[in-house]
Amino acid sequence: MKWYNVIIGLIKRIKSDLPLLITGSLLFYYLFKNELDMLNSYAENELMPHITNDTDGILIDNLDESRDPDNLFSSGDKVVESFKNKEDKIKDSSTVDLYDYNILLEKNRFFPIIQDSVDGKDMFTRLSITPSDTIKNVKSLSRKLKYLLVDKFTWQASYDHIDESYPHIQTKKFMDNGFAVDAQLSKIKTLFQETFELYSATTSNSIDELKPISRKRIDNGNGFGRTLIGSIDMFYLLDMDKEISDLIDKLTLEDTLVTSKNLLNTNENFITIISSLISGYELSEEREKIFLKIAKQLSKVAIKAYDTPINGLPLSELPFKSMIQNRFALRKSSIFEIAGNILELIKMSSLTKENVYISTGLNVFRKMVESSRNVFNVDYLFPTIIDPSGCQILKNDKHEERVISKKGTFLKTIYNGEYINCMQRDTFFSANDYDNVDSTGEQDIEFIDLINEDGNVNYLFSLLKSYHLLNGNGELDFKDYFEKSFEIMNKYMFYKPNLPSDILNKEEQANFVFFTPISASKRQVNDLEAEDEILIKQSLRVKSQHCQLGGMFLFASKLFKNATYSALGEQLINGCIILPKLTNLNVIPESASFDKCNENGNCFSFDTDKKVESLLDGSFLDDKFELESTSYFTAEDILQANKIGLNNVEVSTHEIALQERLKEGIPLIKADRKRSTGNPIASNRNDAGDNSINSPEGNNLENKKVYKLTTSKADIMGKPFSVDKKKWTNSDHPFYINSIDSKFRMRPEFIESLFYAYRITGDDKYRRIAAETLEAMIGYIRHVHKKHVEISAIEDLYTLKARDELPYFWFTRTLKYYYLIFSDVSTYSLDDYIFNGDGHIFKKTFLV
Repeated sequence: MKWYNVIIGLIKRIKSDLPLLITGSLLFYYLFKNELDMLNSYAENELMPHITNDTDGILIDNLDESRDPDNLFSSGDKVVESFKNKEDKIKDSSTVDLYDYNILLEKNRFFPIIQDSVDGKDMFTRLSITPSDTIKNVKSLSRKLKYLLVDKFTWQASYDHIDESYPHIQTKKFMDNGFAVDAQLSKIKTLFQETFELYSATTSNSIDELKPISRKRIDNGNGFGRTLIGSIDMFYLLDMDKEISDLIDKLTLEDTLVTSKNLLNTNENFITIISSLISGYELSEEREKIFLKIAKQLSKVAIKAYDTPINGLPLSELPFKSMIQNRFALRKSSIFEIAGNILELIKMSSLTKENVYISTGLNVFRKMVESSRNVFNVDYLFPTIIDPSGCQILKNDKHEERVISKKGTFLKTIYNGEYINCMQRDTFFSANDYDNVDSTGEQDIEFIDLINEDGNVNYLFSLLKSYHLLNGNGELDFKDYFEKSFEIMNKYMFYKPNLPSDILNKEEQANFVFFTPISASKRQVNDLEAEDEILIKQSLRVKSQHCQLGGMFLFASKLFKNATYSALGEQLINGCIILPKLTNLNVIPESASFDKCNENGNCFSFDTDKKVESLLDGSFLDDKFELESTSYFTAEDILQANKIGLNNVEVSTHEIALQERLKEGIPLIKADRKRSTGNPIASNRNDAGDNSINSPEGNNLENKKVYKLTTSKADIMGKPFSVDKKKWTNSDHPFYINSIDSKFRMRPEFIESLFYAYRITGDDKYRRIAAETLEAMIGYIRHVHKKHVEISAIEDLYTLKARDELPYFWFTRTLKYYYLIFSDVSTYSLDDYIFNGDGHIFKKTFLV
């Protein structure tokens, strides 16, 4: 009764004041409600509070069309530029002019911008990426994140713990004992020092790359001096103390990195610059704090690229100096730019214990998984160009009504200076989607490759390394995704060329394979039978970058104890070993394409007369789509690999069962008639079939995918040839080669695979091959340049024409992997360190 009496007493005391309290509370509530209603009204009615529209433009730099789009707003004389002519701006007074910078800036608070690209070719894009007068450099950018949630995934202490069953990646037995080869190390160190001195003497050390012949400086990266910054770990590897000291003094004095660029490439920020700084910090035994400090500064800027609505997927080019920051990811983005930074984001969280990085990285992987089935023509592997925006701009016709009937959620946004409504998507989707406003309605062709042109992004290899960095722990199943991706690759992305009978010896003929990108299109939909026909064309173009894949599969073979991956990795490397011989060169050219061998047991039956005849009657160019039902690698391949001692892996029970299936003639996958959902724009459901990885997107109507396979004829379409001489006209390569890009850019991917192969298998033949390729490479370069000290790429290996290029990856990857393969095997063991896509070295933390 005591508490009851107290309450009664309080009510009696405030009884007389109660009407006043209620009245005040209502006034207080309606005051703020009116303010919110007013702001919402401004947004919904496209009106602006207290904005004057008496300006024709904004203050920006000279907009010379001939200048590099990235530098449209670089330092220079300020000019007033009108984005639209006055007569174009005469509109009804109630219409909002989104070409007015002040209006756009205010409206962008409520409505995000969606763009195809940010290359500055149209007026609206130029307006939207104009630098702010208040943002001068990386250090001064401190805007808060708007969309990113840091609690999706968190950095956990369990990631540092390693299970007893976790495999060793690097073998413990080396045929040559794994000691350092001092003569080779000395040679490589001299090469690095000579070429770096050439770079340093010609540039200010803040230029991205050097043209060594003309002595011109090129700034084709983010403007931070990626050759210099990217060489940090090589300085430590080669004990170049002066260069380390000079760089530390420079960074300490400036206390930041400064760039004149207004667009920062997100991939380069993480893969090249931030990872270099991390590597320098860890290789200095964490003494040089300046490296970590600047890595943190730049990461806080770079993470802004992921601060996008709906999906949290990154802007490939971040206009970091613009105040207009509320943006979707670009509608036409490279999959490598979207999925390429997961490893680096996880590493940043492991160093800083800030959850925003790992949360962002694993969110990207989760979106990959959600988009991996029933969205694109081929499951689990993505087209090189995708739409990651999550905001689909639909056709404005009756077709839109069909899509809208699926009850999608729409969002008001700004596109090309106008308001539009886009439908929200939870996944990536095709940049050529039939429902897109800019779709031509023609056949959607999706081109699929695994490695970007620069060769530093292979998202599957990045996933393997992320799994390794997390010591096999984590909330998401990297292993399952990799295995399902492999099943598709095994089906469509490997081939053997048809070659003359006498070009290779028996041992060379037996165990090699080439990788090929593919193009996939949907020819028709059979509504009655609920069947989609997916046509796949193998390009048959082998790129120098593809030589990295051998090392990737050998890495996967140890990580997942899978003998199939080991056999494949060995054969891919063997393909790159013999490629110079097939092209009559001593080094690997930029790319080459061949005729495909359609009978794997008879791949050395190339007939010149038959090829000429088929070219004359046109039958060679016919598309003959055939139903595929078996995978490329079979039990015989694995057994043969085991016989010749190629596999240095432990075989799991699952793998033994797999091999038994293969012996019985059962293919690894059955992709010829595969269940798939039809329209990807649909209500969510989780019933995606036995092969799903928790894909939420789909609908209740299921279509069968019928896969049919052929080869591309693009490389020989219209190519002149001589009937009498039975050779290509005006071409130096043999007739059994359909095309060749005979540039030599001193690429790192082949030596990278040789390095992994040596460390994983312990076979010293990979050191011998590395020594031979190094000698051949330097021999070509010295010959082309008349034995001068200059080292640059080669434009044409047949004519020995020089190419005025010294790529930054010569310093960051090519010479590094040559140095490491001849180093003592205890140097940066694969069990203790991870090399990112750009070759930078991360420590792998683990507790048993």
